[in-house]
Amino acid sequence: MLGHLNRIDLRVGDSIFTGILTDTGSFKYSTSPKLFRIVADLIDRGWTISGFRT
Repeated sequence: MLGHLNRIDLRVGDSIFTGILTDTGSFKYSTSPKLFRIVADLIDRGWTISGFRT
């Protein structure tokens, strides 16, 4: 789902997740399967919500 996976470190994952979170109103206004696949790809790469830094 995400291109250039070798370039996505945890800091970049934080940025992607922040964008998704804010653009979707914390998943209130957009619940497309593609959106959740992108977040799943982040998790597969080692990103965790518990490590998320706001």
